[in-house]
Amino acid sequence: MHFNPTTGQHTSYRAASGALPTDNILNIEVAPDGSVWVASMSFIWPYPGGLSHFDGQSWTTYRAGTSPLPHNQNGCLASRPLAGGGYELWVGTISEGVAVITNRVGIAARRHRRRRDADATDQSLFVSVLIGIDVEPEHVSRSDLNGDGIANGADVQPMVVALIGG
Repeated sequence: MHFNPTTGQHTSYRAASGALPTDNILNIEVAPDGSVWVASMSFIWPYPGGLSHFDGQSWTTYRAGTSPLPHNQNGCLASRPLAGGGYELWVGTISEGVAVITNRVGIAARRHRRRRDADATDQSLFVSVLIGIDVEPEHVSRSDLNGDGIANGADVQPMVVALIGG
């Protein structure tokens, strides 16, 4: 709900109005640019949800398949400003790892990082990230070998290819 103290008007944002995919809100994050991000998911099958962004005028909802999100069940949100402008939004999913959305000058884009070769050091780092021991943001980013914005099981095949030099 948004309340404007000047006019006394309040506005409710709900699934019924089309603003959000579900009314079950798990987290809200105000980004460095003042926009609002909302992580939501329903606890009833088929578990609709997503990541919704309010820029002050309108809502946009991001879902798996049309964004760097691995699926629609998102819980934790954190943002941090980037040098030179913009910010990163870190999205903790319920069971599919972490997605990082980079927003520079109002344009959200998934983080891409591809590596063509790897060695035993990279393999050790990759395994530590994959099983959740290492959550250092730079290490998580380096372990996102398929460039989908998250480090998870989908990066195993690209790691094997990098290790054997394919």
